Amino acid sequence: MPDSSADEERRIDLSVRDSEAFVRALTDPQPLEDRLSDTIRRYRRRTGV
Repeated sequence: MPDSSADEERRIDLSVRDSEAFVRALTDPQPLEDRLSDTIRRYRRRTGV
């Protein structure tokens, strides 16, 4: 039988507003700033990722 306290630790209850914001962030992410994009590009080039 699963431990209910462990199950509760994995669950996050969001308001309708927060749920909509979460889905919007996944489906229509904001563009990255140039500096962050450059940093990611350098990291990938150096690490081969």
